[in-house]
Amino acid sequence: MNKSEYTPSSLGNSTLLETLEESLRSHELWGKKLIIGVSGGVDSMALLTALHELKQQLFVIHINYGLRGVDSDQDQELVEHLAQFYAFEVASFRLHYDSSFGNLQAWAREIRYQIFSELRREEAAEAIVLAHHREDVLETVFQKLFRGSSPVHWDGMKVWEEEQALFRPWLKHSKTELIDYAGISSVPYREDSTNAKSTYNRNWLRNEWVPMLNQRFPGWDEHLLDLGEYGRLLRSYQDQWAARCIRFHVDSNQHKVDLTELEPFSESVQLDRLKIFVEKHPLFRKEERLSRGQLNHLRGLIKAEPGKKVSVNEHLRVYRQRTCLLAMPDQTSTHATELIEQPGSNELLQKEPYTFQVLKGMNLLELAKNGPELYLDAHTVSWPLRIRDWKEGDRFTPLGMKGTTKMSDYLINNKIPLAEKPDYKILEDGNNSIIAVLFPTNKSKDISHYGIPSDQQKCTQATTLVLQIGLKSSIN
Repeated sequence: MNKSEYTPSSLGNSTLLETLEESLRSHELWGKKLIIGVSGGVDSMALLTALHELKQQLFVIHINYGLRGVDSDQDQELVEHLAQFYAFEVASFRLHYDSSFGNLQAWAREIRYQIFSELRREEAAEAIVLAHHREDVLETVFQKLFRGSSPVHWDGMKVWEEEQALFRPWLKHSKTELIDYAGISSVPYREDSTNAKSTYNRNWLRNEWVPMLNQRFPGWDEHLLDLGEYGRLLRSYQDQWAARCIRFHVDSNQHKVDLTELEPFSESVQLDRLKIFVEKHPLFRKEERLSRGQLNHLRGLIKAEPGKKVSVNEHLRVYRQRTCLLAMPDQTSTHATELIEQPGSNELLQKEPYTFQVLKGMNLLELAKNGPELYLDAHTVSWPLRIRDWKEGDRFTPLGMKGTTKMSDYLINNKIPLAEKPDYKILEDGNNSIIAVLFPTNKSKDISHYGIPSDQQKCTQATTLVLQIGLKSSIN
């Protein structure tokens, strides 16, 4: 690469550079080490050049998905050459998409941000810099509107996302400005030929809709971006309501909201406030989404009897109390999980109070003569195993059944007293499949077996390797 060929021109009065410097300084990123994802397209190559012009520390990442053959390899070569020319460290990753990964664009985005995040930690960088611009914001808002997103999300993208350390300094600038800067500064870049195809939603919006909207509704883009202000206003109201009405008990991780803040209001207000109430709890993960069904179940607690509850996830439940709703940790999910590694040949592995042993050459008649031990076909089991508490939503196929049933329904159908239900345990294998239910050990003298296997793990006449599960006391 010829140095004179790619030397950027003087900074002059470039608005893009002024915005970049101002944003770096205002977010306390000036002079800090940054990660930048560079595809080879005009957006990211322009940002790479601008950051070099401002003498910032960079670690450059390029991801080659291999979707366009030689073109993909040439993108990688260009990014590596320009990064090395600017004396930046650069790392390229070659990935291969498989249809089993699901939606291509969703997979690509997930793996891309995962790589960015891991490299940021390894390199001790302050932020991940992305070259998103004004049109990207518009397309994001479009998609959110079409998917029925809440108005609080209408602001599209943020310049700074602290949780993931994502930094987008050029959101207020148009694609045209980036192209003009690249031309003036002699920035080399490559066009992705797939951008001209309307296969993907973003391309379809860009290629089909936007030109028509520009012709029929001049100024539509400004009006669409103004929707973000309504989203920010709604979020402000929600935050004020949460600060005034949700009582936070940090020590016990309990959040309370009085029913008087829910009962008198319309369904839409109730659902909105319930959503805020749950999402403010630290055990609600931000990557989760409350479905409409979950919100309706939560709304049902407003008129329910005291003591009723709804599970939000494996860690969080909401309870109906006499005058309020209480969100708190699911106590059954805090118990430790016992891990059982595969026992060696003829080894009797003890995990209080259970024993595990793999036996060869046992037949069904011998199994039937033995006592209450639990027997599974060892060839159907993936190690290691886990013993854990059961939780709402657990499903398995009891011995002799064809379809699955909920663990809670299984206990009800077998008339298990309420006080004894937490004593039943789940046995999972290495594939997170429920392979057996273990009965309470303190009831072992009153039952004929120590548990029930899943039908997929039952022993048959073809079984040649048996996993025997017993109680420690039974071998004395």
